[in-house]
Amino acid sequence: MSAWVPFYAKKPEMPEPDRKDLPIQTRLPLGSQKIFQLDSDRTHPVMVLHKCSHLINEHDLMFELFKSDHRLRKVWTVLTFNGDGIRLYSSELVDDEIQLPGEGKKRRKKKNGEFSFKDVVGVSSVLQFLKENGGARRFGHIVIIAGRTAGRGINFVSQDFKWHLTAQVYVPSENTPAAELMQSMRLCGVYCDTIRPVLYSTSEVCENVTKALHLQEEMLARLRRHLGEQKFEQVHSLAGDEVVRKLLSEWLFAPLRVPTARLITATGEKGKKGEKGFVVKKSKTNDDGGVLPLEVLRRQLDAIEIKAIMQTAPGEEDGGSQRYLDKDPDADYLPEEDQQ
Repeated sequence: MSAWVPFYAKKPEMPEPDRKDLPIQTRLPLGSQKIFQLDSDRTHPVMVLHKCSHLINEHDLMFELFKSDHRLRKVWTVLTFNGDGIRLYSSELVDDEIQLPGEGKKRRKKKNGEFSFKDVVGVSSVLQFLKENGGARRFGHIVIIAGRTAGRGINFVSQDFKWHLTAQVYVPSENTPAAELMQSMRLCGVYCDTIRPVLYSTSEVCENVTKALHLQEEMLARLRRHLGEQKFEQVHSLAGDEVVRKLLSEWLFAPLRVPTARLITATGEKGKKGEKGFVVKKSKTNDDGGVLPLEVLRRQLDAIEIKAIMQTAPGEEDGGSQRYLDKDPDADYLPEEDQQ
C-alpha cells in the first residue's frame, strides 16, 4: 500500500498545481528537528532535498510559499535548483548582499532576502556562503527544491564537503525506471560525521530502490563467479557486452530480488535500430541458486521505516485522523523553542 510520509499536517491555502497526484508538501516536520551538534565546536544544519516534481512552475509555487508564509520563512532557508538556475531566499538575508566564494569582488545586490543566480554558480557555492556567514546557528534549516537537475553526478554539499543532505523527500512518477530511482538517491555519500541521512518516500519507492540495488549486486556477483576475476574486470556494461548480455538473459532471478519498477536493459545510441538488451527472467520460486543470500534482502526490506500519514489512523474512524490534523499547526515545523 502506498503511504505518504508525515511531511505536513494540513495543506496551506495555496493554488494547486495541474498534477493532482502531486502533494504540495510544505509543512516540514523536520523543522522541529534541532540542528546537529557534531561536537563542542561544530554544528550542522537540517538540510532537505525536496524532489517531487520536474516542473519549474511547481518549484516556484513552493518557493513563493516558503517566502510568503511568515511561519515557514521564520524557520527555513529555501533554494530552487532547476533549468532556470538557482533561487535563494532567507529572512536572515533581508537587506544583505551576497559575495559567493570564488567570485572575487562581484556582489549580488540585495533584493529583500531573495537572490537569483543564472550563471555558472553551483549549489555548493551557495551552501558554502551560508556556512561561512552564520553557519547552522543562522541557517539551521535548509530546503532545496529540485527536479531532473538533482540526478547523477550532482552533489548537494558545501565546497569544503562539511555540509551535506540530512534528508530527502522523493516522490517520483509511477513509471520511473529502477536505474533512475537509484541515481536519484542524492543522500548517498562519504561523510565525515555521524549524521544518519533519512529518505522520506512511499513504501513502493523504498522497496524498489532496495531491490534494484540488490539485483544489480547479484548480477555482478554471478558474473564475477562465472567469468573469473580477470575477465570480470574487463566488463564495462551489463547490457553492452554480448557475452554478459547472453548470460544475464539466461539466468533466472528470484521474484523477491526483482523490483516492480521498470528495468531498462537496452543499450546503444538513442533511437538506433537493432538496439539490443536482455530481459530479467524470474524463477518460479525464490530458490534461484544466487550468490547473495535472500535473507539479507529480507532483513533490509523489513528494516525500511515507513512513517506514513494514513487517511484514517489504524483502528480509528475519520475522527481520529481529524484530531491529528486539528492540533497546533505551528508545532509541525517550528523549532521547540518557538512552540511555547
